[in-house]
Amino acid sequence: MITSNEYDKLCALTDELREAQSQLVTAATAKELASASHRFVKAEKEWEAFTLGLVVPKSV
Repeated sequence: MITSNEYDKLCALTDELREAQSQLVTAATAKELASASHRFVKAEKEWEAFTLGLVVPKSV
């Protein structure tokens, strides 16, 4: 079970991931695409690290 703080953070990270993905899809120029790609990869890594932290036992 996750705490309310963990849930709030998960929601925020998920929102950022969705926004980054949307920006990636709608990028019109090479510069926008590069920026969007960087933002998406960063958001994805942060989301993955956080969710793995929820799954992996903290007592290990």
